[in-house]
Amino acid sequence: EEMKQAYEELPQAAKDIVTENRYEKINEAIGLAKQFIDSDTGVVVEDKSANGFDMNISTEANAALAAKGGIIGLRGYADVKGEGADATFNNLINGTNAFTIEAEINPNGAGSGGSDFNMIASKGDGSAAFRISEQSVYFFIKNQNGSWITVQSPLTSEELNSWLHVAAIYDGNNISVYVEGKDIVTTSGAGSVTASSYPLGIGYCPETKRTSSNYIKNIRIYSKNLTKEELDNGTYGPDSENTVLWYDFDDYTYQNVDTAPKSVRTSVDALELTEGE
Repeated sequence: EEMKQAYEELPQAAKDIVTENRYEKINEAIGLAKQFIDSDTGVVVEDKSANGFDMNISTEANAALAAKGGIIGLRGYADVKGEGADATFNNLINGTNAFTIEAEINPNGAGSGGSDFNMIASKGDGSAAFRISEQSVYFFIKNQNGSWITVQSPLTSEELNSWLHVAAIYDGNNISVYVEGKDIVTTSGAGSVTASSYPLGIGYCPETKRTSSNYIKNIRIYSKNLTKEELDNGTYGPDSENTVLWYDFDDYTYQNVDTAPKSVRTSVDALELTEGE
């Protein structure tokens, strides 16, 4: 607005040098900025699966997008919402239904202590949770006999401050954790998963309220127990029938804001200046 005012106060000869086109671009920028102030706008991360459980970051009091090492990720936590979301995950993480939770995360140095619960995703402490704790990638279920069954893949201190491709896998009886570049670690005979009515929490446990220091670049959930080869090769995309949720937190849009460039022009004008000008 100060630039616009400065232009309007210029003599006509100076306005001619600036050009009317540049003045129009300032007006367009002011108009776009005013759209962001509007209460109907928001930063939205699309669920690229067929379910369409989009996340409006702007309406989540405990979530934001932030950069870690130049990479954008989710900071904080939020429930997966949308029509049918609770029923979808109530049914999936239940009994002997196979599922995989895959993510790219940076633990941000947290997860070295036994009491340090750096959550990735959880259906509640009485059901299933995926986290960084005890200096490891840590996955557990509570089975229908009432026992907590765990599996862990250890991390170095350097890995606790690095971007990691990880996954929690349940095949109907056994639980496993995957860390890219390492062998999958499995606990056999885990049994069936206790159902929970808690929403699926990203970055926290909705039952215990344990939260996260993670930066979560992306997270995907599948109705299938993926193999190491499938995880290494990225076999399943967002359009797979086995993909239940697909968030890329470094790929977001602005709801109800038209950010497409307008009136794009190429200028070939030049000013000839004499020495001293």
